[in-house]
Amino acid sequence: MLLFRECGEIIFKKNYWLLITYIVFSIAISVLGFAAHVGAQGRETIDAAQPTSLGLLRHYHALEDSSCEQPVDAVRHSPHWISVTGEPPNVGPAGACRWIRFNLDNSGPQPAQVTVDLGTPLQDFVDWHVLDRADGRLMTSIQSGDRRNFNFRYQQSWTLSLPLAIAAGQRLAVYARLASLDGFQEPLALTVQASDTFFLQKSKEKLLMGMYFGCLLAFCIYSIFLFISTKDNIHIIYAAFLALLSSTTFFYYGASAEFLFYSNPEFNNSLLPFLFSLCMFFFFIFARSYLKMPDLPSNSFITIYNIITVAILLASPLAFLIGYAASYTINTILVQTNILILLILLIPLCLNKNMNAIFLLIAFFPLGTTLSLKLLSLDNFITSQHLFEHNFHMAESTIFSVIALSFSIAYSMKIMRQAMQEASSREMTSTIALQDNELKLMHLSRVTLAGELSGAIAHELSQPLTSILGNAQAAEFMIRNRHFNEPAQLAIIRDIIDQTKRAATVLTKIRKLLYPGKKCTERIRVNDVLASVRQFMRHDLALKNIRLTEYCDHEMHVSGDLVQIQQVLINLLANAIDAVKDLPDERKCIYLSVRHYLGKYALFTVSDTGVGLPPDHHDRIFDAFYSTKEGGMGLGMNICKKIIAAHYGEIWARSAYPFGSTIEFTIPIDE
Repeated sequence: MLLFRECGEIIFKKNYWLLITYIVFSIAISVLGFAAHVGAQGRETIDAAQPTSLGLLRHYHALEDSSCEQPVDAVRHSPHWISVTGEPPNVGPAGACRWIRFNLDNSGPQPAQVTVDLGTPLQDFVDWHVLDRADGRLMTSIQSGDRRNFNFRYQQSWTLSLPLAIAAGQRLAVYARLASLDGFQEPLALTVQASDTFFLQKSKEKLLMGMYFGCLLAFCIYSIFLFISTKDNIHIIYAAFLALLSSTTFFYYGASAEFLFYSNPEFNNSLLPFLFSLCMFFFFIFARSYLKMPDLPSNSFITIYNIITVAILLASPLAFLIGYAASYTINTILVQTNILILLILLIPLCLNKNMNAIFLLIAFFPLGTTLSLKLLSLDNFITSQHLFEHNFHMAESTIFSVIALSFSIAYSMKIMRQAMQEASSREMTSTIALQDNELKLMHLSRVTLAGELSGAIAHELSQPLTSILGNAQAAEFMIRNRHFNEPAQLAIIRDIIDQTKRAATVLTKIRKLLYPGKKCTERIRVNDVLASVRQFMRHDLALKNIRLTEYCDHEMHVSGDLVQIQQVLINLLANAIDAVKDLPDERKCIYLSVRHYLGKYALFTVSDTGVGLPPDHHDRIFDAFYSTKEGGMGLGMNICKKIIAAHYGEIWARSAYPFGSTIEFTIPIDE
């Protein structure tokens, strides 16, 4: 009861405008059908010599044949014939047959070629009998129909037709026995046309049909390319829907009987409901994905929609198990129900200005309406002659829906592309901010490292400052005591200048190390890097009595940022000093080497003879905030890894033999 109450509220309280639109649309179709019915001009006889007499059959006689066994000789004299005007011929329930009779004359002086056409390829059995009304002689007896082999049909067109040659002055009576075994009403658009006109029309229809299939397949291939480029499943679902729609249309219009299964009509008929089920299944899956139903608030309609969609897929093989008619009935009920539920789901989304729902409603409404009317016509609920003549405008509504759906997908891709561009812009902004933060973190690490090396810095500055002070005091003493010695005073001044330059060089190097700056790639001589690092570290090494051994190709050059490479080496040497400082003097050894590696890299190696690292710590030491030192921040090695990665190199740790640890990193060589 809750489900029906929700359905009633959605349809009648909130969305009455769409219901009114649907009613108006249905009334318009009925008015067209009524107009066609009223405008039918009945003629007792069709005259092949008068073009105005040809066209849609407006007047004929009909006879029910419940046994389906009466021969033409028996029915032609039956008193039960009834005259029909304006109502299209149709065949009723299973096991019933209907005879249709009309007169066809040629009052002209020349023979006439005409074709009688049923306007459908789907009538099960059609038996044509043509008699000469002058003497009652049976001139032609032809068997045709959808359940008979195409190769044995008298005509070679998709629709069921009968070509006739009428001599001048000849008067014919055409009898057609129509039989339907599937239980559906099969309204016909029975026409009589000049053969030239008929075949020209069929040629045009085949051309238009080829363009129709080409359009569907073009959109299908386009959707496949979209899937390949975007990896979005909705495109491959839509491509599957279009491929199945093309196949279903191919079978529905009878083209398969001529090109594929011309000798197996039963299999041909069973494939039609099977393909129709798969086609509708993929359409409902597409609609589910396109509307993002899994993200919508759960309700009874979505649950029922999902259940029916799965049921449509499961019901598709029934055409081969229980027969064409029974499976078609089941599929019709399921499809019609899901169309209604989809309409109910679309309306609230449209009212909430959901653009996907609005696009889908615009695209789906014509196809859903014509498909519903077509399915209803099979049970004789719709009998509009106009719709029968134009096959419910199925081709037009299908093309419109496919194009509209394709545009809706293109619109969705545009929105998605804009969102991706915005996300990319935000990501770029975040990346720039992250790079700035990393530079600041590296700067902080260098300042911290400088604090740890304050003794070395003080030692480096104390020597030139002490020398300057001593020379200045000596010069003052000589001046006070008037001991003028020009060579000695000149040497004192030169020494002061040299020591001042030395102090200035030390300060410049310290300033470069501490300056926040940005990465500056340049050609760097490896020997200069090692010399500057050695100068920074020599006080610490001397104070703790640690031996530093270097192996280097002095002519090697690398490409990178001098300050950042200095920072990496200073960090590694500081860690090595911490590892060996408490060892006996004979084991206080650190090895620093640089050599060629893989032809295009310089391999920097820093080894110590300390206690080493456990094997499971070789990778962890590069993680942020992981430290093996008491009180360490755990940022030094992580920053080293980021610096090396920014230089397109690699850094790793391994155990040294027989004890200690080794850290190695690569920097591209600048030839």
